[in-house]
Amino acid sequence: MSIIEPFFKLKEQPTNKIPKITINSTNFSTLVKLVQSQEHEIMLFGVVQRTKTEDYYISQWLIPPQTDNTSAFVTTDDENYPKWLISLPREVRQNLRLHLHTHPKMSTNPSGVDQSTILAKVQDIDDFYIRMIINHKLEMHIDLYELNNHLLYKEMPLYVGESANDPYYLKVDKDGIRFLSNVNIEDLQKELQTKIKVKTYSYSHYGERTSYNSPSPIEKEIENEELLDLYGLVSLATKNPKLTIKELRSRPYIDEIDILEEITGYDFSKIKEYDQMTLLNFLKKYYPMWLEENV
Repeated sequence: MSIIEPFFKLKEQPTNKIPKITINSTNFSTLVKLVQSQEHEIMLFGVVQRTKTEDYYISQWLIPPQTDNTSAFVTTDDENYPKWLISLPREVRQNLRLHLHTHPKMSTNPSGVDQSTILAKVQDIDDFYIRMIINHKLEMHIDLYELNNHLLYKEMPLYVGESANDPYYLKVDKDGIRFLSNVNIEDLQKELQTKIKVKTYSYSHYGERTSYNSPSPIEKEIENEELLDLYGLVSLATKNPKLTIKELRSRPYIDEIDILEEITGYDFSKIKEYDQMTLLNFLKKYYPMWLEENV
């Protein structure tokens, strides 16, 4: 639920309706790609229209000239920003009502500098302004300043649909992305469980045949362990020092199990073939790149 606070002294009590901030799927996809393409902070401006239902629709993203981009800071390029702003069509300039910047690997809580920046910005606005902060997890902090109503809506969600008037199917806020649906997902999950059949695999070893459907005891153990060290080698509990990839490749081996024994110092002959093959299958499934590098 959004938090409503008086920005100045209230002229009149607000209605019960809390406005929505909306965007179409194309512009949301553009935002995600831009945000996740950079490891440092970036800044975007949004073109925003007020809809007939008194909501707010983000119709376009613009990239202003910016400088001093680091993992924790960004600011406008004072030399080039004024020329860029004047070059925009008048209608676009008049609807620049959204300031967005990223906190790539941090929380989206506004910093002291963020607060000073937005308070200075809204001094020149007489209708509304939106401040967005987003990180790489797609968590968002959104504040809506309704200057004409002297209201501040804190921690607003962003709704994603195909257009300003279509039903919304995504909701993005400080907790990330959530799907909006009238479908009962739990019922569908239960139905799915009744209609799938897990395939059982069989392996032959020295004339014996073993069947299993995962997970096995050793697979459960592996899932709870740190599997890879800095070289990408398997890291099960062992007293033997691990070999480097170069040393590993210089030795002849009969099969993958022998390689695993050499790497881990674990005697797999003490384990049933059932578990050996489960381990190998586990590595092939979850660490195919490791096998390509080391087997």
